[in-house]
Amino acid sequence: MKMIIVVLLLLVLAVCDLRYQKIPCKLLAIYGITLLILSGLFYLESFGLKGLLKMAIGMLPGLILLVLACLFKQEIGKGDGLVLLFLGATIGGKACMLVMFAGLFMASIVGIFLMICKKGSRKTRLPYIPFVLLGYILTSSLKVV
Repeated sequence: MKMIIVVLLLLVLAVCDLRYQKIPCKLLAIYGITLLILSGLFYLESFGLKGLLKMAIGMLPGLILLVLACLFKQEIGKGDGLVLLFLGATIGGKACMLVMFAGLFMASIVGIFLMICKKGSRKTRLPYIPFVLLGYILTSSLKVV
């Protein structure tokens, strides 16, 4: 059930990211609130207060991406960091790192392909959330997440 909700929310955000290369704040708020409630209830019920600590640790990859977004003046989008922040609270830090790196790997493959085909350059901006969605589906189907 949790996987279906996460995939649906990521799908909506991925479509927005593909179309507009930004994630609307209202959608991001809905995504974040939904996942925080879902994960908060799960972690409290399953692990008690230790679960909330686990949830907070899961948010670290997204927090790191947010810091990088601020340092590199939006070369990395803040919306991408927030999406990973909420995703990490839901699936945990280790799983979020796997999803993040799977997404980065797939994005780099697409970027290299675009450069080889002369359709892009090093400066070509690729939306990241579609790759996060693919990374989540891949790692979930391999039972890594």
